[in-house]
Amino acid sequence: MPRWLPKVARAEWNRIVRLLEPSGILSPVDMAVVCAYVSAWSDFRDASMKLATAGTTTPGSTGQLVEHPEVKRMERAEARMIAAAKLLGCTPATRLTAKIGQAESLDEDESEFFGVCG
Repeated sequence: MPRWLPKVARAEWNRIVRLLEPSGILSPVDMAVVCAYVSAWSDFRDASMKLATAGTTTPGSTGQLVEHPEVKRMERAEARMIAAAKLLGCTPATRLTAKIGQAESLDEDESEFFGVCG
């Protein structure tokens, strides 16, 4: 894992690599795609958290409400994240196409997020 990645991106690197390793699809040449994915995830998370606090609008130069700049940042990060996730086989559609199964069960936080019981 590149040391220059932000803390949130490094945590996502560890999570996604741990989940993908059992499938055997990762190779050292995939480092750039994994970096793109985890960097986009980090940006998406940061922008989302800022918007959760500030809201999606902000006063413009003449006082009118305008879209908060973090909305565009979040949207761009989301597009980058989804594009890289597809390349890694990390979307339901790409897993169906590639016939890659789920490597392991969801942990407690993931189960809560997806509403999975048991």
